[in-house]
Amino acid sequence: MNKKVFKMNLAQIFSSYIFYLSIILVAAVCYIATRQYIRPGFTDIISIVELLIGLSMFQKLLLVLAAIPFVGSFCDEWNDGYIGNVVLICGVKKYAGAKIWSCALSSFLTIFLGITLYILVLSI
Repeated sequence: MNKKVFKMNLAQIFSSYIFYLSIILVAAVCYIATRQYIRPGFTDIISIVELLIGLSMFQKLLLVLAAIPFVGSFCDEWNDGYIGNVVLICGVKKYAGAKIWSCALSSFLTIFLGITLYILVLSI
């Protein structure tokens, strides 16, 4: 994995509005999935998180939302023709390794920050 390509991928993902939009979408999906179980004054955050873990359709939707920042980054690189230049400079294996790690990290952060945002809003 090339560290410069990895840092460049992360900078590209974190500077994109799509990353922050997908975090908000994760929080919105969390709300939609649990809104019928939330009662004013009786909301227990731990039970809501356990409920989120058990919802199978919710988990599938989160996987789609987690991939959005990486897809946006990849599409920008493809349209700009940037991929060919980087692959020539650093090699296919290093480029692919950097892309895999940046996708994994951005996907984890999207879901983690989205659920954290939902819990923060719920706790208020």
